[in-house]
Amino acid sequence: MRAGSRIASARDLFELDRGALFGQVQALLLSVRNAATEIAMVANEGVFDKRLSAHLKRKARILNREARKLEAIGATIARAKFPTKKESRGAARKRR
Repeated sequence: MRAGSRIASARDLFELDRGALFGQVQALLLSVRNAATEIAMVANEGVFDKRLSAHLKRKARILNREARKLEAIGATIARAKFPTKKESRGAARKRR
């Protein structure tokens, strides 16, 4: 196997992993957003007493904050590039 084909294979695996991870983050983001929306709607309907409704509203805001963090993680994953040999060596030195 030539060195060039080994790099292409590693790049392909990187792209597969990146795509899979991005998909998982997006699925989690959708779930968190849906949960925040549902909780906020129940809280606003006034089905429960004011204290519990206020608690639910706070939890919905927390979930929305976490959703924004997941958006940022997804954006970082989407921008990720296959590391060059030079970058890989630099990362190995930093770990020492």
